[in-house]
Amino acid sequence: NDCNNAIFIYLFSSSYDKFIVLWKINPTNFSGEKLRVMQLQSEISDIALYPDDSHLLAGCFDNNVYVIKVDFQKDILQIVATLVAHDNIVNSITLDPLIETTGRFASLSDKGRLIISTFNRNENNVSILYNFEDFINPKHKCVMCRKKIDWSVDGKWVLSVDHHQIQKQNVIHAKLINMNTLPNTQALIGHDSPVLISSFSKCLYCENSIEGNNEEFQLCATSDKNGNLIIWKVDKDEFSVLVEISNYSESNVTNMEWSKNGEYLITVNSSGSVCAIEFNEFSIKVSNRSNLLTPALGG
Repeated sequence: NDCNNAIFIYLFSSSYDKFIVLWKINPTNFSGEKLRVMQLQSEISDIALYPDDSHLLAGCFDNNVYVIKVDFQKDILQIVATLVAHDNIVNSITLDPLIETTGRFASLSDKGRLIISTFNRNENNVSILYNFEDFINPKHKCVMCRKKIDWSVDGKWVLSVDHHQIQKQNVIHAKLINMNTLPNTQALIGHDSPVLISSFSKCLYCENSIEGNNEEFQLCATSDKNGNLIIWKVDKDEFSVLVEISNYSESNVTNMEWSKNGEYLITVNSSGSVCAIEFNEFSIKVSNRSNLLTPALGG
């Protein structure tokens, strides 16, 4: 909010042109004004913004993840730390929902390396919590197909996608990391082709049909290279298939997002289609974000 009581929205955009742009959007007439343009040294593949808007993370083609401090009062973007640990293009970044407390984030590079890192805001440095080198598929050629890893709303699970091998065989599944039991992982088996996109719902659910049942669970969606979609029910430490939709998309899904209230899953694909799936068979727990999140212990 500006002093004249006008309401504005701030938007970050990035591109392969190496620029990050901070926009000021007037929602009344949806007009935009560039407030700040920042050029990085390499093409940008993904960005992720802290929940409190204090920092922005950018993954790049130069194999690095840059931590950028955001000052909205002065319209300043400043690189304060860099993760130099990947050996190929950083494809996807996801933040721990509790990142303001834990500082944790995960990054995936194009050949499958997943790194869990922590950023210390007081000292402006990044340290590696765990580097999953065994996820790497060295035979995979970097094609920069869009991938998306995600972190569950309770801070417990990280779901990594694409080209993860099992016992050095070319069997490709998504990989689940339980942040309470690092470095143990498990395969999420259900797709017949490489899983590219994953997305956890932003709230908790419980069953409508069972009276007095307050058992809570999460939902997670995954889509593979052939456009098949699976909705997973995440109940405590178990992932089970809730719905499987074969040939859901005529082309590969490039992104998925859940609505904040958990009622809709929005998907887009490389053919230009936008679809929505409604979830109305569950009771949705909507409460303060802090009540939904429980800190994971980490390793």
